[in-house]
Amino acid sequence: MVVTPHNKPKKVLEYLGSYDPIAKKGLFEKERILHWMKNGAHVSDTAHNLMVKHAVLTTPKRKINITIKKKEGEAEKK
Repeated sequence: MVVTPHNKPKKVLEYLGSYDPIAKKGLFEKERILHWMKNGAHVSDTAHNLMVKHAVLTTPKRKINITIKKKEGEAEKK
């Protein structure tokens, strides 16, 4: 998890943590995350839900709508 400026998404300002999906373990810099959020940083829905799960944030999880795109040429099954 990193902080990037909106106008330069490839420039990393600060590393705030990481998540291992296989081991389902996360390491997060709670104080720094809260600092950036208080200063206006936006968090993706997925990152927000991970931080709620790992007790970094106390707000409720956000609902995520996942849409599956069909490949071209794939016929609809009825």
